[in-house]
Amino acid sequence: MFLTSIVSSVDFDYILFTTDQSFLHITNILLKLDSLDSAGGAAVWSARFNHFQPVGDAETTEDLRYPALSFPPLPASRSFVLSRRLAAYLVTNADLLENYSSLGTSLAVWLAAVSPRLADDHRWRNAGDMVSVAELHAASEILAVDNLSARDMEEIWRVV
Repeated sequence: MFLTSIVSSVDFDYILFTTDQSFLHITNILLKLDSLDSAGGAAVWSARFNHFQPVGDAETTEDLRYPALSFPPLPASRSFVLSRRLAAYLVTNADLLENYSSLGTSLAVWLAAVSPRLADDHRWRNAGDMVSVAELHAASEILAVDNLSARDMEEIWRVV
C-alpha cells in the first residue's frame, strides 16, 4: 500500500534500473526517453533483450517453476528503463508476484502478462561487448555499459 501511494504521488515517466558497476551516458538516455515519448511509450520497456532463452538451462530451481520451454524476452544487461505504467503495475501487484533467480528473469515473467512494447536497443551494453574503453569514447551512441571493474570505470571517466 505504501509503495502504491508513492507511485501515484511522485511525478515520473520512466524508471531507470542499473547497478553501481555501470557507466550511464545520461544525455543519450534522455534522448532515448524523448524518442520513446514520441512513439507513444505508455507501456514500454527499453533494454537489449535475449529472446527465447530456454527454461531448462536455468541454474536454479526457482526458474524451473516457470511452466514454459523458454522465457519471455529477458534483459541482456543490467541497465534498462521501464515506463511509469509498467512500474505502477509491478507495485500494485507486488504481493502476488513470484520471485525468480534474478531481477531480469522476474521482470520478464511478470511483465509478459501485460505485453509491454519492447524497445530492443543494442546500445544497452555489457562490458564484455566492448573491445576497449577507447571504443566507448568513439561509440558516442551508447546508453550504458554494465559489469565494469573499478579500474575500467576510472578509465572511462578519464576518457569521456
